[in-house]
Amino acid sequence: MLRIRSQPPGMIARRVAIVCSAALLAVSSAPEAGAQSYRWPIDVPKRVTSTFGEFRSTRFHHGLDVSTGGKRGFRVVAAERGYVSAVMYENYGIGYAVFVRHPDGRTTFYGHMDRFADGILANARVRRHIEHIRNHRDFRVDFSKPEIPLRRGTPIGYSGDSGAGLEHFHFEVRDKNNVHLNPLRYALWVPDATAPVIETVYLTPLDRFSRVDGTPGEKAYRATLVNRKEGRYVLAGNVVPRIAGRVGVKARVHDTVGWRNKVTAYGFNWYVDGVKRHRLFFDKIVRAYTHRMGLIYDYDTSNSRHFTFYLYARTSGDGVINAGAPGGTRRARAEFFDARLNRSIIEFSCRAEPPAPEPAPGFDHNLVPGSALVLTSADGRCTLSFPDTAALYPEMVAMEQSPLPQNVLSGLPVLSARYAVTPTHLCIDSTARIRIAYDGADHRTVGIYSVNAAGTGIGFVSNSYHPKERAFYATVRRMGRYVLARDEIPPVIRHRNPKRPRPNTQLRFTVSDRGSGVDLSKISLAVDGKSVFWYFDVDYRAVVILPHNPIWAKGAHTVTMTIVDRAGNRSAPLTYEYEQ
Repeated sequence: MLRIRSQPPGMIARRVAIVCSAALLAVSSAPEAGAQSYRWPIDVPKRVTSTFGEFRSTRFHHGLDVSTGGKRGFRVVAAERGYVSAVMYENYGIGYAVFVRHPDGRTTFYGHMDRFADGILANARVRRHIEHIRNHRDFRVDFSKPEIPLRRGTPIGYSGDSGAGLEHFHFEVRDKNNVHLNPLRYALWVPDATAPVIETVYLTPLDRFSRVDGTPGEKAYRATLVNRKEGRYVLAGNVVPRIAGRVGVKARVHDTVGWRNKVTAYGFNWYVDGVKRHRLFFDKIVRAYTHRMGLIYDYDTSNSRHFTFYLYARTSGDGVINAGAPGGTRRARAEFFDARLNRSIIEFSCRAEPPAPEPAPGFDHNLVPGSALVLTSADGRCTLSFPDTAALYPEMVAMEQSPLPQNVLSGLPVLSARYAVTPTHLCIDSTARIRIAYDGADHRTVGIYSVNAAGTGIGFVSNSYHPKERAFYATVRRMGRYVLARDEIPPVIRHRNPKRPRPNTQLRFTVSDRGSGVDLSKISLAVDGKSVFWYFDVDYRAVVILPHNPIWAKGAHTVTMTIVDRAGNRSAPLTYEYEQ
């Protein structure tokens, strides 16, 4: 799964251990050859909207997403012969989904379906959960034997938008050890003649004596395509950056897979002075290490359509450029590939300068592997605790306290200073714990919120309060800016249901809250005074009354509904009257 070439044998063993234990996943050091003989698993064109290994907040994307054109009901079929190994529903995740085990030991996974095929619903063990299926309730049935055998192309369901995400289809491939495999390398053939697009190159000083163009801060350089046929890029204006000390390089890249959506690249090779110094290819991902995504992507400059890769190993330092003697030149080259091995190349040179005579302001690394760390704010009211299992590499972590420019954000009164934890691109192996003291009697309406980068809005983090300690707590994996705020704003219910809805259709009620968010366990909903089955559509933020409820008798009907947020604020009651 991991090969490192052109190194002494002892170095090979050491670096394999570093990558496997401290890095992220099982990746290849060079493209692996994989059989691409599976059937395309859905009756829609091969329009890939998200691919394997993509950036997802704090984890990788583990499969392919395929466009269904905003529609439901396309037939989903087994990509190869085998048997159903699991049937499940997960409302806030993958929705209706099926696992299929194949003779070669691999498993394929089909998610976000609208419904299961009749051959699956006919199984007695699945039918025991028919009420869960009808009512959008979580369940899972596992099969160790081929109770539901499948041929290649046997229908297993129909596409939809169940779980998290609008209408689309999700497909995965896993090996016998449940390691995720890149479907475009190991299972499916998708035509693609377009190479990755290189957008930006970043040079980052890695210690207090390092510099880029004479400054201790990171600098960005726009990439320019100079030869489309060869996929060759240079730094805009053919600039030659000046570097001193140890410098890390990042590159912002995107790709397309025969369709308009921007996706991540399959992998890269990185050379310094003609020697391959670092490489990564998304062939396999070990699920247990997926939270280490921040070792591969820069959190600060990556999003769901633009992906900034570290071209050096944050754990071992492989790939870092050492400027060397002043006056010398270091030659850099990065090759980016897609799954069809279309290639783009960027080459540039850096001119070495003497190290800075004085260190840049700051502190030495305080978060190091194997050691715990506690940061405390200037007012002593906020602490952030990292366990000794958190650090993956040495880093200088700081907490800065500042007053907010206004005492209300997003309509919520702010009750504390703003505590900013940097760097925000920090990647940790275990979650950190933030504590903010508060001794007000109104703690039931208060919570910890994160402040956006612009400082104009906030998002709910936690309202876990310890009365004896008089403090709020939250666990976090991403660093950012935190405050205490009071939520006194009740949630709101809206709807656009007609006066005369068609029978056996969904009745939808959009719910929203500006603060702590709706408490789904405290929704009160009735039709004509009787409880009904409903589920929460996470994408549309809507409570949906399921159409199979007995609410379609002729005559007038009344829906009554109230909701409560996590701060205890209750909405105005909603009354909706309709006729049949």
